[in-house]
Amino acid sequence: MTIYIVRDYVNKTVNWFVPDQETLDHASTLTFIQANMAIGTEDDANASLVTNQQACLNNIPPSTFGVCRGSPTGDDTALYAWTACDLTTEATDGSNDVTPYKMRNAPHGNIVRTTGLSSATNLLSQVQQQFLEFMGLGQVYTMETLPPPPPIPVKHITTSSSTSTQGG
Repeated sequence: MTIYIVRDYVNKTVNWFVPDQETLDHASTLTFIQANMAIGTEDDANASLVTNQQACLNNIPPSTFGVCRGSPTGDDTALYAWTACDLTTEATDGSNDVTPYKMRNAPHGNIVRTTGLSSATNLLSQVQQQFLEFMGLGQVYTMETLPPPPPIPVKHITTSSSTSTQGG
């Protein structure tokens, strides 16, 4: 038996896909599992992962990656004025083939640079994938069995004359 687990960043939950009704019924009795559960396959989990990845990227502030286009300042082509941009609306006619771009490499926090729109688009995809992996949305996780319930903590009862230990 394989259970597929997908994080849902936007709804702050986890989706579990179990193989059959019996497993779903048993999992529903385990009150320590806080998850959305459904009968499903690896394909269902992968589809959920893609949906959750896109939802995550759509629900974070655009400044998370801070993409900027560089323009030379005056005659000095080594100095640039940086302007925030959206790579999906940049001209694709080849005029940006030598344009410098930079963006924040979240979650690392450093700035990465590249030249050309195609290269910038590829770099942004890599940075976004790293971000999704950091958020736990890089893959479908699996378990072969339902987890056992956590152990019942031992309570120590202190009285004025002695200390006793009780289970439960």
